[in-house]
Amino acid sequence: MAAYRKELTAKCQGEWLQEELEARRQRGESTGIMAHASAMKTVMGRMKVRCWCALCGAGFLVWVG
Repeated sequence: MAAYRKELTAKCQGEWLQEELEARRQRGESTGIMAHASAMKTVMGRMKVRCWCALCGAGFLVWVG
């Protein structure tokens, strides 16, 4: 799990962040410092979901509800 998290962190800080900023540029939105912070928040949410899904899929967590 630690190796998977390390891989996701690398993607989060590089590839995914650039994708999110490019998507904002294409939509005509700002890409300044506040937009960068917002994009990072979006990317971290994406990482959180991936980690959660990996834990559930590996049998570490069981969804009850």
